[in-house]
Amino acid sequence: MAIQTAITAVEVRDNSPADRNYPLDNICLAIETVEQDFGYECLGDTLYNWILTNANVYPDETLEWECNKYYKANEFVVRSGRLYESLANDTRSDPLIETTEWRLWTKFTANACANEMWDYVVKALSPKVFARSLGYTTRKAGTGGLTLLAGGESNFGNQGVRSANKAEISDYKTDLLADEEAALRNFRRWVAKKTTTSADTCNVPLSTIPNCGILCGVNTGQKRRWGFKN
Repeated sequence: MAIQTAITAVEVRDNSPADRNYPLDNICLAIETVEQDFGYECLGDTLYNWILTNANVYPDETLEWECNKYYKANEFVVRSGRLYESLANDTRSDPLIETTEWRLWTKFTANACANEMWDYVVKALSPKVFARSLGYTTRKAGTGGLTLLAGGESNFGNQGVRSANKAEISDYKTDLLADEEAALRNFRRWVAKKTTTSADTCNVPLSTIPNCGILCGVNTGQKRRWGFKN
């Protein structure tokens, strides 16, 4: 039985440096472990379980919007990195322009604060999941034991492309974790504002985040830093 998760492979791909051809199966392998560690350690049981209970399911296999294609009602497209749902039949209008025929998909229904929170969470969680999945993409274990990707994939055009070596992959993961740390700092500032401003109402249990709502650090690979920072 699969473990319930809040983030999907498509969301990770769309909120990380992965391109549209990156294998979603490898992202799926990393999601459960990474998300649960992040969710329970950083967000805390109450908030993480609240997210799992209230989050809408992200549609699978969404494609980029095409200007010469007609869409039916309830079809989903990605436009400028955002997910839109068609509200009309046989529409070819631009979701960024024709707002009467398209609706921006949201993770939480009728909860602006929760959707704002998710924008921060997904930006912090996606690079961490993507970084973990890189090992599954460049290394495979089969009947011949552990093998490494040695040549460029066909979807890169095989034009001046080679597989990254171990040191280059490590450097790339370092950059991804730096992105995660920046996203976590931004989330920390947002949570502090939401939980300390009396005029701000937010129907999300942010105050239950461990250590007075200060978000935790990340695992750099050298020293575990799930401790909370001032």
